[in-house]
Amino acid sequence: MTLRNPRASVNGNTQIYVMSGKRKWHEADWEVALAAQSYVAVLAAIEEKQAAPKSKTKVKKGQKKPTRRSTRARKGEEEKKEEDNDVTMETTVDNKQVDEFWLAQLQDDVTEDMLAQEDVSVHVTWLNRTADRRYEVAYDEQVDVGSILCHVYLRELSATALELTHKSLARAQRCLARTKAKLAGQEVPEDEDGQEEDNERPPPSLTTSRKRQSGEEDTKTSSGRGKGKTQKLSKREMAMHISPLRTTVDEAKYEDREMLGSQPFESFSGDVSSANREVVRAVLTRNIKLLKKLTTDVYAELSTFDAPRSADISRTALHYAIDNDDLAAAALLRQTDEKVEKEKLATTPDVALPSHSTGQHTSRFSDYNRRAINASRGGKEGNNALLGDSYAARAATLSLDYLWRSAHASVEMLTLLYPTGDWTNGYSVGNNVCHLARCGNYRLVRKVVETLEKNGGWGFNELHHKVLADCPDDDAATPLLPVFRAVSAIKQAHQTRLRPLHLAAINPNTKYLEELWAVAGDEFSAIKDDQGFEPIHYAAGCESPEPMKFLLEKRCGLF
Repeated sequence: MTLRNPRASVNGNTQIYVMSGKRKWHEADWEVALAAQSYVAVLAAIEEKQAAPKSKTKVKKGQKKPTRRSTRARKGEEEKKEEDNDVTMETTVDNKQVDEFWLAQLQDDVTEDMLAQEDVSVHVTWLNRTADRRYEVAYDEQVDVGSILCHVYLRELSATALELTHKSLARAQRCLARTKAKLAGQEVPEDEDGQEEDNERPPPSLTTSRKRQSGEEDTKTSSGRGKGKTQKLSKREMAMHISPLRTTVDEAKYEDREMLGSQPFESFSGDVSSANREVVRAVLTRNIKLLKKLTTDVYAELSTFDAPRSADISRTALHYAIDNDDLAAAALLRQTDEKVEKEKLATTPDVALPSHSTGQHTSRFSDYNRRAINASRGGKEGNNALLGDSYAARAATLSLDYLWRSAHASVEMLTLLYPTGDWTNGYSVGNNVCHLARCGNYRLVRKVVETLEKNGGWGFNELHHKVLADCPDDDAATPLLPVFRAVSAIKQAHQTRLRPLHLAAINPNTKYLEELWAVAGDEFSAIKDDQGFEPIHYAAGCESPEPMKFLLEKRCGLF
């Protein structure tokens, strides 16, 4: 049993007995039982009768009552009797109009958890009854949640006048009868009209009814035969017209799909772009099980395994597998070139928006502006800004060129992607070695240059890969490098003019660079390759700052 006082500021002696008990907390307790701005019926307080205070005037003993009464005294007694009669009439009228429940508007949400707690109050706005089922807004106060009977609906008559609906009145009376029976310890009456309570709909608001009335008047006054025709919207109004939102939402279609989650693959219902990015997500989260399912079972919903991550990030799933040295993911992606039937893949989605341009000109000697549309509009792309996600169609096979531009690619990854060693074929071998050296991946460069030097040369000598050793031997008497001349330190490879001095700058161990520098001298400090990169540029890509410090001490140019 708990004592509750819903209207303490109105009647200080009001007490209401409400049954409450503890129970286990559930997640559903956070659900809103009664939303804010809704109307509720509150159990009214029972006014207690107070004894009339006794008069403190003292009467002298032996004093007799006056037998003679003047006209003034008679008049005073008559007025007193009339006042007593008026007070009695007002008391009887007030007793007849005592409300057993009050109405209020909630200013806070009432959750399921609040219904089970004790001494929990919410802010409300009381409604004063002006007539039968007529109310008006009064003042704000706090009320205990346990004293709320049920929710009710009120119809707006004006900006300040409200009317209680008949079904809400019947529902409040039923809840009041059940509450009284509980407080008195009697049997609770059964609810016979439960269906009517659930079927009641909220009445339309005042603004909605006014719009409806104005629409009916316009229809009546419109010209033409039959019913009034709606006025057609202009082209500008049709373009600015926004269709109304749906009132109900299917929560199953809006499940939480985190970018870095580990949930199983689900069908995207024809969304090929989202399905392509599932491959990237599987590699980022190292979800080999999902990646295996994508590359073997459900690849019919994909259009490519080499899709970029987003419009701003052009890296693909294979790029992330190479950077993370994820051999398992790279092997699954590599197998798609052989095992996946390209005819069963989905069609690449088409972009509905067209790409705008200034058009094609017939002659380069024409006298009009031929700049691109984003340049002719002062840098504004227009609708072309929405085409960033439309990437060009990828090739049937995966692009493996990113291996030569990765600072974390390993020798095992090279063997996995090129199992037959066909990376040595073609004219781009020298350029690939230069790209790999500028990234600072000296371990893979050492293995590649050593293989090329033993299998044909390509302009590399033994000194090219000897300067990339990890560390010198423990024996101090053993030389770091074999005996060489100054011309061998600047020996250039075919096509790229890559020299041992360039490769020594990417080795964190500066002893090899110091020995080359001692033999070659300062005159070759600014020696360049075919792209104009100097040793200090290669040192900038090294994983250690020691080669850069050494070159700065030797006063090498930064530009």
